[in-house]
Amino acid sequence: MIMQLDSIKIIHDTVYINSVEGYELVNKVKDFYEIAWNKLLAVGGVIIFGIPIFLALIQKIKAKKDREKFKAEINTHILSEVEEMLSKKIAEYDYRITVISKKAEASVFHLQSNFYLMHKNYLQALSDLIIACQSSFEARAYHNTQSEIASMTVNCLPNLCKEEIERKGIDIQSFYEYFKKNDQDNVVGNHLGEFMKVYKSIPYTITEKNKNKG
Repeated sequence: MIMQLDSIKIIHDTVYINSVEGYELVNKVKDFYEIAWNKLLAVGGVIIFGIPIFLALIQKIKAKKDREKFKAEINTHILSEVEEMLSKKIAEYDYRITVISKKAEASVFHLQSNFYLMHKNYLQALSDLIIACQSSFEARAYHNTQSEIASMTVNCLPNLCKEEIERKGIDIQSFYEYFKKNDQDNVVGNHLGEFMKVYKSIPYTITEKNKNKG
């Protein structure tokens, strides 16, 4: 009977111990899964909330680069526009300066030619008028150009000969070709034609000129 009681006690103790160990094991497994689940949730939370933040950061960096690129393109465009505007202004001012310079030059030589005409120095008057009419033409003072060619035709050529003109170094052919090349609107065409007609009719040598006068 005593042995039976001991056996029952041993069985009871064994079952109790196994039950306690099993309970503890279950708790450990439960704790492990709870910790693992919490970690999973934490990682998932980081991923869920982190990805949008990461994407936003990427977009912000890209937007900054795009802004910098756009700003650089705008600056380049503005610089190009400014350079083009300055080039146009410089060209405009250069043209104005050229016109003013040519008008002044034409006026000086025109006045000098009048002085020489008064003193019957027809050769020097012709030389000055050629410079004057080319300068006035380049300044687009076409009325003055016409007047100067007419003065050479009427006042200078009839009192000269080709020999005198050549000795002076005046190249009438080059003068004629200059206007044929540059006078696209034919503003001096008639005057130039009359000038060349008179030039061809004057004598070649001084002797012939003096003979004609006699």
